Order: sequence, then structure tokens, then C-alpha cells
Amino acid sequence: MIINRSDIYTLCSKKCKSKFKNKNQIKKVDEYVLGSINYDWHFVKDIVLSRKNKFEIVASISRLIYFENRLIKKNNKEINLQTMVTLKKK
Repeated sequence: MIINRSDIYTLCSKKCKSKFKNKNQIKKVDEYVLGSINYDWHFVKDIVLSRKNKFEIVASISRLIYFENRLIKKNNKEINLQTMVTLKKK
């Protein structure tokens, strides 16, 4: 079941659906994102710079904010390259 959190984006292409089904790749990207962020504020663009696939990084950050509750963002707007994120304090 796919939950559409933003009411804007859905998984429409075969490429998106195949990436969503590949759980191992998703875990690797999530671990990379969590390893790149500490308790300071970071721009999404700084996290994306070191990886080539911008889509995977932004999707991972969205998952970690909305689904797993492990990150927080500084504003209430859609996630883009100018959004600042940090680890959620336990």
C-alpha cells in the first residue's frame, strides 16, 4: 500500500515503482542519509552533492521525515534542495 503524504506526488512510472520495491537499495540510501546528517541543520542540496541520484536522496529524506519520524525539517513546505533537515532528538 502506497500512502501519498503530499497529495502531489504518486509513483507513476515503472522506474519509480521498481525503485520503491527494491528494499535493499532503499535501506542503503537511508543509511547513507542518516550517516550524512548529525544534530546540526543541513541543506538537502549538501547531502545530494555527494551522490548522483538526487531523486533517491530526496525520496529517502521524505521517508525519514514522514514515515519513520527520524528526521525533522525546518519549514512546513515541500521538501526541496533548499530545505534544512536534522536528526530528531530522542
